[in-house]
Amino acid sequence: MAIMAVVAANAASALIGYILIPILGLGWEFTLGQLVNYVLDVGTFNPISWGATFLLACAANVVVEGAVYKYVFKNGFRYKSMHFVWFMLANMASVGVALYSLSVVPLQL
Repeated sequence: MAIMAVVAANAASALIGYILIPILGLGWEFTLGQLVNYVLDVGTFNPISWGATFLLACAANVVVEGAVYKYVFKNGFRYKSMHFVWFMLANMASVGVALYSLSVVPLQL
């Protein structure tokens, strides 16, 4: 059952994240990102925006995966507990590996 829950949560996170993460990135860019750009006199691709995008992607993954665990598998996942912290740390590790891989082998269109 645990394997099914993990596969379902990660599949949902990948499918929903495909749409949600770019939307969150645009939301950052047109709100707080503009403030950061103005105050620090930097462009869009700055370390603070990269960090914010990283954290938004990790949080989006945790919210989607947590919803699958809580509502589909009814395992008692709680967002206001250490569950969220542990899932956030795990997602930071996996998203960090993905982000690092882009710096090693940049995406080419």
